[in-house]
Formats: sequence, C-alpha cells, structure tokens
Amino acid sequence: MSELDQERDTAKRAGKIIVRGAAAEVRIFAGSMVARNASGYAVPAADTAGLVVEGRAAKTVDNSGGENGDLQVEIEQGVFLYDSAGLTEGDAGKECYAADDQTVNLDGGTNHVFAGVIMEVVSADEAWVKMGMAIRGDKGDQGDPGSAGAKGDKGDAGDPGSAGAKGDKGDKGDQGDPGEFTEAAYVGAVASDNAGTQGISYVQMDVQRIATLADENKTQLNAVIAALKTAGLMASV
Repeated sequence: MSELDQERDTAKRAGKIIVRGAAAEVRIFAGSMVARNASGYAVPAADTAGLVVEGRAAKTVDNSGGENGDLQVEIEQGVFLYDSAGLTEGDAGKECYAADDQTVNLDGGTNHVFAGVIMEVVSADEAWVKMGMAIRGDKGDQGDPGSAGAKGDKGDAGDPGSAGAKGDKGDKGDQGDPGEFTEAAYVGAVASDNAGTQGISYVQMDVQRIATLADENKTQLNAVIAALKTAGLMASV
C-alpha cells in the first residue's frame, strides 16, 4: 500500500474491546469471564493451566458445533462484579484468580489463573474486579517458583588474638653540658684571625642560648656588649 492522497474513513472501536475467534466447540455466555487459550482462541474462564483471562463477554457466542475461529467473541475490559467467597474489606487491592467463568478466589486454586485485581468488596460473596490485559501485563500460566534454598550459615570468625603490649620507649640519654657561656669566650671568637667564620658559626650555634640569656640575665648580656665595645669590636651608639 502507498501513502494516502485523500481522506480515509478508518474503522474504529472502543479501546477496551478485544475480539477473539471462539475456540472450537465452546459456548460463551454474555457477562461471563472470557480467557484466551494457548492457541489464542476465546474460551470460558476456568482454573485450567495455560489460560489468560482477558475480560467479560459482551454477548453470547455459541460455537459448540464449530471449529476454531468460526465465530468472533467481543471481550470487554474494565471493572465488573463477580462472585467469590469469604471476602473481607481488607481484600480490596488484592489479586484474584479464576475459579470458573463467573467466580474468582484469592488462593489461586490449582493453576493460579490470574483474573484481575479486587477494586471493591461488596460482600463476602461479591467483588468488583478490574480486568484486562494491561492490569498485570499479558502473563500466561506461571509455573511454581519453588522454595528458596536455605541460606548457608556463616562460619565462626577466628579469634583475632590479643594485641601485643606496646614496648616502653627507651630513656633519652642525658644531654651533655654545652659549657658555660662567658663574655670572654665570645669576645675571643670574634677577635680571632678567622673571626668572620668563627663568629658567625658561634652566633648561629648559640643564637637560641643568647636569646634565652637575654631573657634570664640581662646584666650578663650587657657585660658582653660592654666588653665588645672596650675591645673596639663594636661601635658605641
């Protein structure tokens, strides 16, 4: 077929209606639940393996003397009132299963043929059921998933043992006496032949000690300064 070059009178029907060929030798009553068998033909809903419930029959179709597909069945999707047993208000929202073409149950019977979802419980024996292919997806018969295997026990964790005692730190050795600082020693270092090198080295090594002495004994530091001035090694300010 080619693309249109004029208007087309396209046939339409309600989106909630499915049309299936009736299976051979079946009679489907108006208002009954209709299912699709493994071959794709419409049959009365029942607790039979391989059936997929699709909705309610819009009208009676008697194909009891015919072959597969001789007659067509209109199947409506929506919310319909069907029989049940032992229902309570708490069953609203639960999945239900086909027991026959007018009865649903909660336990699934033998083959768990999904019928729909209970929307409202009218009484212990009646409920509004939402039906259609989009309710739970187009699922066929579901096999028994089987019991989940038992989870293996974890082995006992080994004893990590006690942490070893932390060794004691060794005692620090006594630091040797750096010797007594005197103004004469300092002046001698500065006045020596290699005063530039020795004086700088002396000052670099003992700058911290000099600073400490400045805090602890200003008198001694003043004596050093006076000795340097007397020796002509430090200008008077």
